[in-house]
Amino acid sequence: MLSSIDATMTHKLAHRSALGCRRALSCSVDLIDFASNDYLGLARNRWLQQQIINAWQELAAPLLGATGSRLLTGNSALTEEVEATIASYHGAEAGVIFNSGYTANLGLISAVVEAESVCLYDADIHASVHAGLRLCGARRFPWRHNDLNHLESRLIAHRHYSKIFVFAETIYSCDGSKAPIKELCDLCQRYGAHLIIDEAHATGIVGAFGQGGIVEEGCQEAVFARLHTFSKALGVQGAIVLGSRLLKDYLVNFSRPLIYTTALPQPILLAIREAYRLLPTLMTARSDLQELIHNFKTHAVATGLSILPSETPIQALLIPGNAHARAVAQYMATNHFDARVLLSPTVRKGTERLRLCLHAFNTHAEMAELLRVLTAALQERRPCAI
Repeated sequence: MLSSIDATMTHKLAHRSALGCRRALSCSVDLIDFASNDYLGLARNRWLQQQIINAWQELAAPLLGATGSRLLTGNSALTEEVEATIASYHGAEAGVIFNSGYTANLGLISAVVEAESVCLYDADIHASVHAGLRLCGARRFPWRHNDLNHLESRLIAHRHYSKIFVFAETIYSCDGSKAPIKELCDLCQRYGAHLIIDEAHATGIVGAFGQGGIVEEGCQEAVFARLHTFSKALGVQGAIVLGSRLLKDYLVNFSRPLIYTTALPQPILLAIREAYRLLPTLMTARSDLQELIHNFKTHAVATGLSILPSETPIQALLIPGNAHARAVAQYMATNHFDARVLLSPTVRKGTERLRLCLHAFNTHAEMAELLRVLTAALQERRPCAI
């Protein structure tokens, strides 16, 4: 006999199964990577791995764990050194490291946005921003993806509010589209809104030295806060919120996901530091990645694939219907390619898609074979066996 909570969970999982969107954990074994966020290949970079090991061995008093939160025993000179270095690299006054991009958005938004504020967010914003907005209890309204006219109408409608926050991403994770950063900054300045930009998928790959879209556009002074993650192009773990020294002090005092979480340990901090030391030298990798993106788009169009507009490593192909999208991904896997799908409700129903991630380490031969297999997968239209 199931308890009431067990019955509820069983029912909701069965409903997910019926919709074709029940999630399950899986491991990629010996598949060609067109799915991960490891855009520059740093997660598998042997030289970087050795630098991290060397740095660990040079520590006078190494600790495997942080032993506490930042406000207890988890802070260190190393943490503050890494924060200061990263802030300087991205042209910010100060930064606060969080354990992940999700908790960084949660910690920033829930701390600085008050119930009497108004929050305007791009309709394609990441789930972590939605979670933060729910926590803060503020009024919140979406604006159509990358539609600045719609955003301006929202700003005009709420101009009598003293605290307006606007949320956007440099590169959107579901389709690879880029935000019009300069225009966003100008618009927010015109209406006195506080702009918060998530640079997660731009960190390391946008700009000559991978400093992100804000630095590339010279908009450092126009942004209230920026978020950079280390778990994508940097290949390690964690995230940082960049802004003023006042913002850092405020987060240390009011950001619950920072105050009540055990800090990142020394091995992770060393990995972040060494990845940032390597980042400015990776100009060839960034150039190779851009060339691969250009060639992929050219060949995809020639093949007749309707790839969504994107000039970034994230390339998406709409495959409406959860069952069809999963069948395509399964076909790709049986042909040795790791290419993942985004299903509803993660994306809107009818906009399910295959999300392809290109990397500096992918070869042109792999790309050509990927396109061949993908074309065959779409022609097969096999029923999903998952």
